[in-house]
Amino acid sequence: MLTTRPCFFRVFVFVAVVFELVSTGLLLVVVVTESVALFLPWSLVTVVLLESVELDVWANVVGTRSAAPETIDKRMSFFMHWKGAIMRPSAGQTLNWIRMQRVLKITFALLFLTAIVPAAPKPELHVAAAANLSNVLPDLSAAFEKNTGIHIVPSFGATAQLTQQIENGAPFDVFLSADVEHIDELISKQFVIPNTRVLYARGQLVVWAPRSPALHSLTDLTKPEVHAIAVAKPELAPYGAAAIEVLKASKLWDQIEKKIVYAPSISIAKQYADTGNAEAAFTALALTIKESGNQFPVDGKLHKPIDQALAIVKDSKDQKDARAFIAFLSSSDGRAIFKRFGYTQPEPHQ
Repeated sequence: MLTTRPCFFRVFVFVAVVFELVSTGLLLVVVVTESVALFLPWSLVTVVLLESVELDVWANVVGTRSAAPETIDKRMSFFMHWKGAIMRPSAGQTLNWIRMQRVLKITFALLFLTAIVPAAPKPELHVAAAANLSNVLPDLSAAFEKNTGIHIVPSFGATAQLTQQIENGAPFDVFLSADVEHIDELISKQFVIPNTRVLYARGQLVVWAPRSPALHSLTDLTKPEVHAIAVAKPELAPYGAAAIEVLKASKLWDQIEKKIVYAPSISIAKQYADTGNAEAAFTALALTIKESGNQFPVDGKLHKPIDQALAIVKDSKDQKDARAFIAFLSSSDGRAIFKRFGYTQPEPHQ
């Protein structure tokens, strides 16, 4: 039979080899792409179906159901030549070898599927944070997530703008303000939970002048070579209000007022100085403490303390996680991180 129908036999062999390559290739594609969401389950089903068809094709072609052992051996030898196998089984082991090959592939696919099925998504906490926290909050978030598995999703902006967003129903869980007044305002309007109000840090005001190394004091800002001084809008940002308070308290406002360039937040005010659009900027120490540019501190006695408060938003659906985050900020680990960025602790009686 092998000599009288060589064409048909070769066709059967070709089909079997194609099934073999396709089924094996699908497994490789699954492993490489790791498409666990949609591709992997359907690929696994396809592999199983192909392997079932392949088993029948091989069994029929080799003739394990009816052919004599010597015929099986010859045909199996021919198969091994086409498949490029190094070892070939004996005639009596042919069908078992085919079945074992299929079982191993499907078992591997099932084990791989089990191993890479995506875990449940991490819980998230949406935090509205004043712009002065844009450097410290990532460190706080990383430490908190390491301890609890809860991922912090921050939204930075000017305190007044974030307050307005909360009043308009923005889906925040916690609000970290740059002052106390905006938190108290939200409490009075019943947008945050009163008993979650906490003073978490006291900010430090500095003058940042990375492109003007000759500036070392407030009086240097009156020099004629200083044309622009960036300040966050006082009606939006508490650090901007503190800067205006400092200039007035130091009797420099009249000389400097015409040089003031207002920015929507203290982080943007810092960028004005970074890019040369201003010779100096009033900003938060937390935004400059890890940079090497020229800066000098502002005497805290020239403005009221920049105490920063937080609270949980009333409509938060994750209040348990939000309380855990607040507790972490007040812990020794949280306070140590704040300290690294130049913050101090506010007076407890406030």
